[in-house]
Amino acid sequence: MISKGIFPTMVTPFNGNGNIDYGALLKFIEKLESDGADGLFAVCQSSEMFNLTLDEKFRLASFVRENSKLQVITSGHTQKDPKKQIEAMKKIASSGVDAVVLISNAFAAEDEDDDVFIKRLEYFLINFKEEIPLGIYECPYPYKRLVTDKTLEYILSTKRFVFLKDTSCDVATMASRLSIIGDSPFGLYNANIETLAETMRHGAAGFSGIHANVSTKLVRCLLDFPPAGSAIGNKAQVIAEEFAEYLRHSFYPVSVKAMLMELGIFNSISTRVLDHNLISDSIISKGSELLQRIKVIENEYDKESKM
Repeated sequence: MISKGIFPTMVTPFNGNGNIDYGALLKFIEKLESDGADGLFAVCQSSEMFNLTLDEKFRLASFVRENSKLQVITSGHTQKDPKKQIEAMKKIASSGVDAVVLISNAFAAEDEDDDVFIKRLEYFLINFKEEIPLGIYECPYPYKRLVTDKTLEYILSTKRFVFLKDTSCDVATMASRLSIIGDSPFGLYNANIETLAETMRHGAAGFSGIHANVSTKLVRCLLDFPPAGSAIGNKAQVIAEEFAEYLRHSFYPVSVKAMLMELGIFNSISTRVLDHNLISDSIISKGSELLQRIKVIENEYDKESKM
């Protein structure tokens, strides 16, 4: 069973040589824990998993598992060949994490239908015999494949899955999925902070998105003080929407790494997916301004939650 609540999709710190900065990663884990995360999503697109070797993915997952008291889930599912997918995910599972997360677009091309998806997922499940809970992740890269009702029903029927990272960004879609999920132990975790409060009312299990890397407390505020009936919740919703809009146009993940540098967590904005030197001063300045406003909400949340 995976905890309900907040599972930040962790960004990976790199040092000047392009290697994973495990000292900064430890500080990052400690920050996320102290700010109220319920679990950690350690190897995902935000972690630059498509630009990590299998050994790096394994060591990254292992390090987070060994250095966190929270539940740790991880993907690293970037292989195209079915047999290589199985071999790789067996290695990832051996890191000791609490769940292995598969990406939905790995089982069918963009022009292939649900039957192909189900057939290939079935092949994976038959050959992946590790007794570890599984998740499914609607990863936007290399293309976003949303889980249909048909594939969701199949996933639930296997009784091996406990987690869905939903990237539909659509309340009606999530509400429909939640009606299919019902009271099963399978949880839907919304990646879209703007719709989070509304989807929680429909029964979502929590949040798993990029915004919690910078401020888990901002997300926690939306969960603990729903905007519909709370002044601080309304403030948090406004900032959350501005933050989401910023990240959509901000040279992510470099922008988030710059914010984490300002917080004293990361030592570098280095990344493997983009040329981090191309981030503009205006983007960094806007991020710094947002960070200060987020801190105000965090302080208000701390006071409100103690009352």
